[in-house]
Amino acid sequence: MRYQVFVWLVVILISGVANAAEKLVAVMSAPAPYHTSNNDGFADMVMLDVFGRAGFDLALIPGRPLRALKNVTSGQNDTLIGAKYCCSEIPELVRVPEPFYQDALVSVVMDGTMAINDWAGLREYHVGHLQDWVAVTSNLPKKTNATVLKTAGQLFKMLKSGRIEVAVSSRDLAEVWIKELNLRTTKILTPALLEIEVFIYVNKRHEGIVPSLDAALKGIKADGTYDRLMRNLFLNEK
Repeated sequence: MRYQVFVWLVVILISGVANAAEKLVAVMSAPAPYHTSNNDGFADMVMLDVFGRAGFDLALIPGRPLRALKNVTSGQNDTLIGAKYCCSEIPELVRVPEPFYQDALVSVVMDGTMAINDWAGLREYHVGHLQDWVAVTSNLPKKTNATVLKTAGQLFKMLKSGRIEVAVSSRDLAEVWIKELNLRTTKILTPALLEIEVFIYVNKRHEGIVPSLDAALKGIKADGTYDRLMRNLFLNEK
């Protein structure tokens, strides 16, 4: 009897070690500064922190949005960050309830008299935006005079110098750089061009870990880690 109990305990311990050592894989499709090639963007660091707090080892790999969806819905990979409008109706994906990120794409201008109410209103201006921001490129009117920049710092310095008339950016990113460059006359126009609500999704076979991830994400917001990462990492993109 004692031998059977001993074997049972050993099996449990070995199984626990194996589960703890299992590495989950996230496909990161967000553009810089949210995801970077060095895996040190804002979204990268939040994902690593959240999964780490929940007790999981997470590997980050790059991938275009469609590839990320394909890989995680098929079970080839484990998790992704995705917009609610494109992921919530996919039965193979389970959403972590706490929002990963809530923001909006906005028009940022130096001339406070300008009025841009929608994407069509950008057509008459010289617009700047960051590379690989699919939500921007897919909505910009055809023949818009657009300049594509690699970093947020470049984008807002061009706006400050007058080399572009409008910077299309996320609101959070704009607020950080307006303060950093002391752009006192800069105005973030309303209404927003596009509201953004992003969540962590996992393949349905990992549904059991969702409560742990939800608690961890709420935890890094509550203790200030989330805001600190946003501030520090948005400014890395000089």
